[in-house]
Amino acid sequence: MKKRFFIVFLLFFSCFLCFAQSEKTEAFQDPKVPFRLFETRNAWNFIMLDTVTEKMWIIQYDVQGNNRGGSILNDKNLAANKEEIVGRFTLYPTANTWTFILLDQYEGSTWQVQWSFEKENRFVIPIY
Repeated sequence: MKKRFFIVFLLFFSCFLCFAQSEKTEAFQDPKVPFRLFETRNAWNFIMLDTVTEKMWIIQYDVQGNNRGGSILNDKNLAANKEEIVGRFTLYPTANTWTFILLDQYEGSTWQVQWSFEKENRFVIPIY
């Protein structure tokens, strides 16, 4: 009897955990806007992307108000000499907390985006 109860309990608990994990929702963002925010795995930081030029900033918020602000992640216009299209660029998270993949959704070009609190560890490099 105890074994059967344990098995039923284990199945119920497993289903509960699977359901709880699938409940995470992201804020809807219109892909055809000039600026979008992307979550990082750091609880206090987002990446703001200019979807036309690919310029990016690290945006930090703080519930205490002592550490709010922004830092430049990339100030180069990767769309220079290309048609300026709202929604041209988007970011995709990777398994690495500090790394995103930037995609030019019109030409298929990709870049590795490395964000960091230290300026010298931030970069955007092409993936060929």
